[in-house]
Amino acid sequence: KNPDAAYYTNVQISEMGFGGDAVTMLSTLLAPFYYMIAPLGIYKFKQLTIFNKILLFLVLLMEASTFIIRGQNIGIFRIVLFLATIVLLKLGNTKSTPKSRRRILVFAGILFVGFVFYFVNGTTARVDNLPNYIGLRRVDYDAWILQILPQSLWMPFLMISTYLIQGYYGLALSFRYPFTSTFGIGSGYFLIENIKRFFNFDAFPWTYQAKMTYLWPARSTWHTAYTWFANDVSHLGVLLVLFVIGVMS
Repeated sequence: KNPDAAYYTNVQISEMGFGGDAVTMLSTLLAPFYYMIAPLGIYKFKQLTIFNKILLFLVLLMEASTFIIRGQNIGIFRIVLFLATIVLLKLGNTKSTPKSRRRILVFAGILFVGFVFYFVNGTTARVDNLPNYIGLRRVDYDAWILQILPQSLWMPFLMISTYLIQGYYGLALSFRYPFTSTFGIGSGYFLIENIKRFFNFDAFPWTYQAKMTYLWPARSTWHTAYTWFANDVSHLGVLLVLFVIGVMS
């Protein structure tokens, strides 16, 4: 009921160090199983036994609940992404009938509207008034698109648009800085923090995120995967990484 209170309480708990290594290690160990089982279970849902259907429902419910009680969106987004991917696969199935496709489209519409409502409610609750700045960028309230929207929709529009595009702004800023390879460990916080922990080597100062942090804060603004890949292979190397991913797909 109070996503803003949940969000800030979670931040305080994290800063106080509650949870500990055991929780982090366990969740890391089990994560691959969840990300393999959940999409496959959803896709094969009709073929599951009643018991396994209940188990799958509980797994998704518990995963969603862990993020809802923390006031975070990322876990809900992952579940929606699973469901959206399955919807696309089902729509592309030549065996599906027009009736089943209509049901799938209705489900997709409900899913989309529900997630947008949850996202907007959760993010706008953290802000008391219309912000002058978002991610160190000034908000232009004279922009034409805001002028054609009712003021009640300004905050939802700002939240949605900034989540969609701010990572690309960070990518644009990264071109201003020289490339310093992080040798395969700079593609995300997980590798950086664990290498630092076990080998006492901190690669973060070499990343684009660290270099631009005074313009685009590393911990509070989004960065695209392209920028993270570039830490290891440079911006040109990202093209090769994407080519390899495309071939594997």
